Amino acid sequence: MAQLRISLLGYPQVMVDDQPVKIKRRKAVALLAYLAVTGQRYSREALATLLWPDYDRSSAFAYLRRTLWALNQTPIAGWLDMDRESVALGGDSKLWVDVILVRETLSTCQMPEPWAVQSCLACVPQLVAAVGHYQGDFMQGFSIEDSPGFDEWLFFEAESLRYQLINGLEFLVHCYTAQDNFDAAIEYARKWVSFDSLSEKAHYCLMDLYARNGQRAMALHQYDECVRILRTQVNTEPTSETIALYKQIRAGRKPTGPQSQLQPPPTVSYQSPMQSISTSFLGVPAPGYNLPIPPTPFIGREDERRQIHNLLVDDTCRLLTLTGPGGMGKTRLAIQVTQEHLDSFADGVCFVSLASLASHEFLVSAIADALSFPFFQRESEAPLTQLLNYLREKHLLLILDNFEHLMDGVSVISDILGYAENVRVLVTSRERLNLRGEWVIELGGLRLPGVDAG
Repeated sequence: MAQLRISLLGYPQVMVDDQPVKIKRRKAVALLAYLAVTGQRYSREALATLLWPDYDRSSAFAYLRRTLWALNQTPIAGWLDMDRESVALGGDSKLWVDVILVRETLSTCQMPEPWAVQSCLACVPQLVAAVGHYQGDFMQGFSIEDSPGFDEWLFFEAESLRYQLINGLEFLVHCYTAQDNFDAAIEYARKWVSFDSLSEKAHYCLMDLYARNGQRAMALHQYDECVRILRTQVNTEPTSETIALYKQIRAGRKPTGPQSQLQPPPTVSYQSPMQSISTSFLGVPAPGYNLPIPPTPFIGREDERRQIHNLLVDDTCRLLTLTGPGGMGKTRLAIQVTQEHLDSFADGVCFVSLASLASHEFLVSAIADALSFPFFQRESEAPLTQLLNYLREKHLLLILDNFEHLMDGVSVISDILGYAENVRVLVTSRERLNLRGEWVIELGGLRLPGVDAG
């Protein structure tokens, strides 16, 4: 049986039985990537709206038909599952997508607590393989014109995958350090720095590892590089912990014992818009505003924006769900309106990206990670209990993005709302949560003036 391989980490590549497939239309590549990564069946109307939002319904459907026809003229025709109403990819044929493989691996191997690293070494071979597939950011160098919905999806997919990759690299650094395998730890720490060069935490780890491995000059050079990057790109200085490590290395004293108990100093990863602009890895951090930075200006949805605004200032609305098919712009709309309400929540706004979570079992840890809240080693307190205690006195807004595949975890939302009376939750999902007190706004396609395609 033939195999279809779709590689999207880096510039998109498509192969059937190791033979490259040429796809001339950029929107055909975009459509193929969207179907492959999401793994879902979509109505033709949803796909036409996503890729040709500026055209009237008839013209958008015509362009979609032409694009599907073009794909059907290539060797991937056997993987297209179409009928008059909907389109999907895969069927019973062999399909390999690098993004799916990497995401599943990185989601399964969650970053352990420091004292549990040794018990998670079984994940190392899988993580090494997954990191090896990461040849570049998601669809790097690819874009299409006149489709802001697709560009938004591409942007958030790329950020989510990059965030997972960085966590995976940190995992590998800690695991190899725990084994005193400094050469391997340095290799992955260097990759960590290359993908997240504004993370002082990554620079600190690499400095520490170089020093432990007897590479004092490299450690001092890494500090100079850290200082240069922080000063020139974010106009800030290293933390006192990083400076102390530098002084220790400069004095010729090699770090000893576990690497800071595998806990680097309090730092911020300034690069990724998926991360908070105010975080701390020691003690309990204060929430910040970690909203992603959209790549393009927001246009339209005035009625929906007004509705959401009115509900966010309504004390009776503590759970608001934005529903609608994929590609409707739920995430972007939530971010846009929330940006207008940053001053309404004394303890901040926390954006939690859930698209990459493999199971609802990781929901609590995903929320904690977004809040930069560290779980403590307390046998008598479960992680959910610790999170609820932390949120109890907070006045903040939690944005839970792409919740539809985690419906078995709705009780976590219910617990948060019941335990933390000043916390509000804004959810984006393809279906409502059906929780008591839930307010729902359903999004349809944008109403834009029709354009004659000629």
